[in-house]
Amino acid sequence: MTGIIASLIGNKNLPAEVTAEIVERTDGIPLFVEEMTKAVLDAEGESGVQAVAGAPTPVVAVPPSLQASLLSRLDRLGPAKDVAQVGAAIGREFPHILLAAVARKSEPELDSDLDRLIAAGLLFRQGTPPHASYLFKHALVQDAAYGTLLRGPRRSLHARIATAMEDRIPEIVETRPELLAHHFAEAKMAERAIQYWLRGGERASERSANIEAIAHLSNGLKLVETLPDTPQRVETEFALQMAIGGPLAATKGYAAPEVERTYLRARELCERLGRSSELFPVLRGLWNCYFTRGELLRGADLAERLAVLAEEQGRSLQRALAHRSLGSTWFFLGRFSEAREQLDQAIAFDEAVGSGNRRAYISLYADSPGVIGRLHLSCIQWLLGFPEHAVATLEAGLALGEALATPSFHALALTFSAVVRQWRQEFEAARRQAEAAIGVAREHGLYARLAIGTICRGVALAHLGQHEEGIAEVHAGFACWHGTGARLYDPMWHGFTAEAHAADGQFDAAFAALDRATATAAATAQLFYQAELHRLRGAYYAARGERIEAEVWLKDAIKLARSQAAKSLELRAATSLARLWRAQGKCTEAHDLLAPVYSWFTEGFDTRDLKEAKALLDELHA
Repeated sequence: MTGIIASLIGNKNLPAEVTAEIVERTDGIPLFVEEMTKAVLDAEGESGVQAVAGAPTPVVAVPPSLQASLLSRLDRLGPAKDVAQVGAAIGREFPHILLAAVARKSEPELDSDLDRLIAAGLLFRQGTPPHASYLFKHALVQDAAYGTLLRGPRRSLHARIATAMEDRIPEIVETRPELLAHHFAEAKMAERAIQYWLRGGERASERSANIEAIAHLSNGLKLVETLPDTPQRVETEFALQMAIGGPLAATKGYAAPEVERTYLRARELCERLGRSSELFPVLRGLWNCYFTRGELLRGADLAERLAVLAEEQGRSLQRALAHRSLGSTWFFLGRFSEAREQLDQAIAFDEAVGSGNRRAYISLYADSPGVIGRLHLSCIQWLLGFPEHAVATLEAGLALGEALATPSFHALALTFSAVVRQWRQEFEAARRQAEAAIGVAREHGLYARLAIGTICRGVALAHLGQHEEGIAEVHAGFACWHGTGARLYDPMWHGFTAEAHAADGQFDAAFAALDRATATAAATAQLFYQAELHRLRGAYYAARGERIEAEVWLKDAIKLARSQAAKSLELRAATSLARLWRAQGKCTEAHDLLAPVYSWFTEGFDTRDLKEAKALLDELHA
């Protein structure tokens, strides 16, 4: 620190006591040391006092704080202080053209004041006026200058800055509306500020800057509370609530309490406005919330209502979203064939919307029927016994999710890819996709996506032999998932947890996980994974040598899979039961059970499930 002081004082001498006091009071922070040393030198020069080495501590006292030091320097700048105040109100960095429009000084006066600020080391200048820009040397310098403004002049100054921005720098209005919002807010011009907070939030949301969007729109909502209760206020708040719903869902998850509160408030405002035509996005937001919480029956009612509204409005977008809602709901209810028909229609209507219009509605609905419809359809195709179709549909969903350049959908597509690969028992591929999803989710603060990716990676690791690490990740992912308020997929997540434990021979823990899966499925009506949960239980009983219990559960798994036309799950259950019967010497019964199921398939013969079934059939035939 003494080296910094020495470089600043040059040929002058400061007593050692002053130097020590500077170091002590600044805590050795270089910026504090520099500013306080300059303050001492400035004050010393003005008083005519010369410090001589070895002399007593001079009359000039070291300022007690950097704030006092900076204020002292500003006060000694005379009229240039006014320019510093204007610049500080504009921001840490500001353009000459805006400063000139607001400062109310002639060009010679302004140039002189700026030169003095630069000579004092408070500002940096880049370029030549009128195309120059200025930067306060440190944010604390800006804070000190701004802090000297009284309340009335400060409000007036912000109003002049905002008006000058609108008049002189139209590109800021277009690209940085939140700057105008800030200045109008500081000027206590709430209506104008809200207008720009809304515009800034919408722009941020369009480029998937969801956290930024939430901040801007939240600022707007806070200001709305200060307005009188008029129809215009209701209109404004409704626009803000609808704009913030998508970013909240993308970052915190559809099931978050904040998301529900947003759409419930939006529904109330919509009803007050009497705008039934704008009810669709409100109900769609609520459907997302309840659906993700696993409240499927409540979600099904909303999906049916959405379908009616979509038909009344007759637009491809609403139809795509309504069919996606119905298809996804029925998928989790275990109505696979009906769900497939709905999702096929959702994808078709999404194609009719066209790629040019997709981004415009993504921020409003936090959804893409083209992406999510394909992801759910891929799962259904696998369940129905079409593993190659499932991969093709999955890849199409992945490609579209990446093409949209929307991190939330890209991460979601990667997590679904991990799930489908998990179902296909392609654990290394599942791990890679899960890790890619985790990377995107962490980068963009997508907690729900991070949770799913972590669960999938943990299960894959457990199957790949890294049992302890895998199980720990599964539990960490589960905690993150429930932290978003979500309960959707829970039966499958518990099933995955059971698999992770069973892979390490921990059958008691596996059965406990299956018990949780069964309870969750019953509480939420999520039946899409029920046949597999029964099969896992039967397989684990068989592994422990409890053959009677195993046979009961495996037969039940086959029956349930058949009722859902879930051929892939039926094949797995039949293979597990055929193994059990083979071990009991019932080879004919085993062959007769498995052979017709295997012969039904027309694709996917290189998948592990079909290879294992074929190998078992060959053994039974021999």
